[in-house]
Amino acid sequence: MRKFSIVLLLAVLFTACEEKDIKLYPSFEESTIVNVNTTGEFEEYTTIYASQINDAVNDLELEEDGEIESVAVEGIWMVVKPLSGNTATSATVNVTIKAGDQDYKPLLKNYVVDIPSVETTYYFPEYLDKNGIALLKARLNNIVVDGILTDDIDLKVSGNTTPENSTVKLEIEIFVKGSVVFVQTVELI
Repeated sequence: MRKFSIVLLLAVLFTACEEKDIKLYPSFEESTIVNVNTTGEFEEYTTIYASQINDAVNDLELEEDGEIESVAVEGIWMVVKPLSGNTATSATVNVTIKAGDQDYKPLLKNYVVDIPSVETTYYFPEYLDKNGIALLKARLNNIVVDGILTDDIDLKVSGNTTPENSTVKLEIEIFVKGSVVFVQTVELI
């Protein structure tokens, strides 16, 4: 009878154990800085390196027995800091993301920045281009999910000043925030 009770107890315990996938959505962010120092129209290039993104995701300290399923773009914003000698009152800013050898896709289109007297953060969801966001998301997935550490995110920041041909001296820091879909199997009792 005692053997039967132990077998029955083990059977109940083993059938009561169930595995379930849970999803976690931890976030990471990276940025890159562009210094604009010119008169009139401007065009500057910058890069968020795949290694930076990879390091930021590694800093999340995710469990080793789980898996990153995908990456989503949570937000894009910029911090503008005026530099000494700036005479422009505003700038129309465009940000494009490199899609091929010489091909760039719009990410941010025609966003007017009233140049502040102090460092200011700008959010612009209605000015973001969905095709550029899709390309950014694909790049992030290439880096994080597929482990392609050569797929850097190359950006071009361009625009015009107001008044026309005024001197623009700015530091523009562009931030990208992403979240990973992390799946981990846990045992439920």
